[in-house]
Amino acid sequence: MKGHWVDPVRLAELMCAHLCHDLSSPIGATAAGAELLADLGGADPDTVALVAASAESAAARLKFFRAALGPPAVMEQTVSTVRGLIKGYLETLKAATTTEIALEWNDAPGIAALDGGTARLLLNLALQAKDTLPYGGRLVVRVAGEETASVAAQGAIKPPPPEVVEILRGLQEENALPTTPKEAHAWFVRAAAFRLNRMLSLSIQSEALLFTLSPA
Repeated sequence: MKGHWVDPVRLAELMCAHLCHDLSSPIGATAAGAELLADLGGADPDTVALVAASAESAAARLKFFRAALGPPAVMEQTVSTVRGLIKGYLETLKAATTTEIALEWNDAPGIAALDGGTARLLLNLALQAKDTLPYGGRLVVRVAGEETASVAAQGAIKPPPPEVVEILRGLQEENALPTTPKEAHAWFVRAAAFRLNRMLSLSIQSEALLFTLSPA
């Protein structure tokens, strides 16, 4: 290929944004169709309600994934916006399965907004932490400053695969490439932290997993 290679992180961001954009229209149409059926009557109410709830859940997930995996927002993101995205995503899990993950959010006084990159990184850490709670539990997010935060998973922890842990801790072999979706996401998270010049640490215990962000 002639010319320079595209930054792989940027490429992944744009591909995710493209996918979410293409899926948003049919999901929105499904929601609108369910609302129309409910207004017209005649259809089974339980079926219509199920379709409407499924479309609403899918829309919430798309919104979360676009914010977490697409290009970071140019403008600052309010803390309440980030909290709402995580809470909305966790609620879709509860609606789809019997698994319930509660969200506990703590932010320091005076921290009203985060830069787009930090906001996106928190979303990704929440996604990583969520994956370690297959039986439910609690996510605890603490925003201590504009560059300092932590995300903890509390409950019956199922640790990430060793390869994923190595990537998240920056211990992977030189020139190693991801071979699974989980490894790819860990690589994405690590790259996002590096670009923000943040130190990312990970500790794992039997009933808790903790990500910590701090200035490098």
